[in-house]
Amino acid sequence: MAPMGRNEYLADAFEKCVAAVRSLPKGDAPFPSLPGPEQDFWLPLVKSQDMTLLLQTINSKLLFQNLLNPYPSSTLTPSLLDILVFSSIFDHFHQSTNALSSTALSTYPDVYRWFDLIQHYLAKYIPSFKMLVIPKETSDLDWELINKSGQEPVEKESKKSSRENEAKLNDSEVVNDEEMEAKREAARKKKEEKKKAKEAQKEANKAAAQGDSAAGSAGDTAADVAPYRADIRVGKIISAEKHPDADKLYLEKIDVGNGEIRTVCSGLVAYIPSPDLLLGLCLVVCNLKPANMVGIKSEAMVLAATSADGNTVAVLRPPESAVVGERVSYLGIETTEEPDAQLNPKKKLFEKISAHFRTDESGNAFWKDHQWMTSAGPCVAEGISNGTIR
Repeated sequence: MAPMGRNEYLADAFEKCVAAVRSLPKGDAPFPSLPGPEQDFWLPLVKSQDMTLLLQTINSKLLFQNLLNPYPSSTLTPSLLDILVFSSIFDHFHQSTNALSSTALSTYPDVYRWFDLIQHYLAKYIPSFKMLVIPKETSDLDWELINKSGQEPVEKESKKSSRENEAKLNDSEVVNDEEMEAKREAARKKKEEKKKAKEAQKEANKAAAQGDSAAGSAGDTAADVAPYRADIRVGKIISAEKHPDADKLYLEKIDVGNGEIRTVCSGLVAYIPSPDLLLGLCLVVCNLKPANMVGIKSEAMVLAATSADGNTVAVLRPPESAVVGERVSYLGIETTEEPDAQLNPKKKLFEKISAHFRTDESGNAFWKDHQWMTSAGPCVAEGISNGTIR
């Protein structure tokens, strides 16, 4: 059998490297051997599969060069090191939903340019190679010219001139510490500007949520009473019984989605005579601080509506076809905000939010004038007209 040429060797090395990466953390498949310094620096990084650190390191190494370790005869032919590191992020780039986000492209521009170069190289020698479509403006290489000529990739003239000028400033291609710090500072400022813009949008969303009405009691802000800060989900009560040590409490096991079962204590014995009547879909507040209820930790709250005279209570129910674990939305309020990890009990945030919970004359649940909705329809407390919800 004729010995493999360099191109075939690198194509074969890519497939072996991908297999080695996919065998982590067990590491059943071996990684190729690299020269000592490269092996000591890169192999632990590759094996860690810390994508943030990997991408940051690759991006900094590629600041003034096309490849991590160019083959001596060409500045655009990859080395075994390039193939190994490329393999370590290959699956992440193809599987992550954020891989081609504008944030990722702007944060790691040199990584994407380098990734595009390597994948075009490998695609020529691996028929089944899976290409990732990277925006043209991200790459420094004129692939249209490459595909027509079949020659060695050439850099676009504007980019090439820019790189040549940068190289002249530093013949050793070692980045000056001051230049690196300036770039880091520019990146930090850009990140901070994005953060401020996101916070401003967040405040605008919260202001919109309160509509034209007052935010709540004196001193409350829109943020304090925004309903989506409460993590209210469709739950399913799978078992219910009387609390062993408290006559007024029921003890329930509730599926709140993704297989998570929570223990919940509810003070409904006086209004709902049998625990069997609790079974089925319900609405649960999942981000309250757990509370000790007569020796048992209650990990959530079942929401129920009370009639205007206070004599009748009914559990709030979503439609039967609602999905267990889905969050309640509010008709007329659009937001991408996530609920708080835990509502701060000292600030009485849930009390401020729930002060605006109510039912209409048909028992439909509302926050202010915004109806509670699930993917299957509205949430209702049967028989509770113009009541309160707690």
